[in-house]
Amino acid sequence: MNPEGTTHKKDVAPAKRLASSYGQSLTEFSVALGLLLTVALVMLDLGLVALRLALATDAIDRAVKDLSVSERLSSSFAESGPTGPLSKSLASISGVNCKSSTICLCASSTTSANQSLVIASPGNIPRQWLPDGSQHPTYELSLTLKLLLDPMLTISLGDRQIPGLNAPIAVTIQKSAHWGNLGKDPSSKEYFLNE
Repeated sequence: MNPEGTTHKKDVAPAKRLASSYGQSLTEFSVALGLLLTVALVMLDLGLVALRLALATDAIDRAVKDLSVSERLSSSFAESGPTGPLSKSLASISGVNCKSSTICLCASSTTSANQSLVIASPGNIPRQWLPDGSQHPTYELSLTLKLLLDPMLTISLGDRQIPGLNAPIAVTIQKSAHWGNLGKDPSSKEYFLNE
């Protein structure tokens, strides 16, 4: 009450407004928290896919370096198959599935800049593309893999397939390494890279 004996309605009105704004803030906070959690889960999911990609890339890089120091090209081709160490290494990474793999030996001529030859199977290298041939080539062992990286969480979106949300992400990785063994087999007198 004021000195005149009347009450002011102004004093009561701000308290009601203040109480109602607390409820509004709680509603806004729950919407913001839900949105923040959704964004955090998507970021975590993409982070896990990136981790799987890094682990697979490292495994492929190590494998191609190991294959490039094999004694024979035919053993490199055999070890890159579905029962080889690379397949076992990729199978040990959760959420990484190998769809296909291709291995080849790429010969680049040192005598003419624009000439190269791709060897898809061992034993088929023409004479001029051997180490003592007229092209004097350098060799790179190349390995290309098509992988499917599974997301951590899958969201049901009906028939729509969105990679990373409800479908795996398709990735192609290609790695190469210098072929090191240019020697000849003492018994067959054939280059190891042509056996």
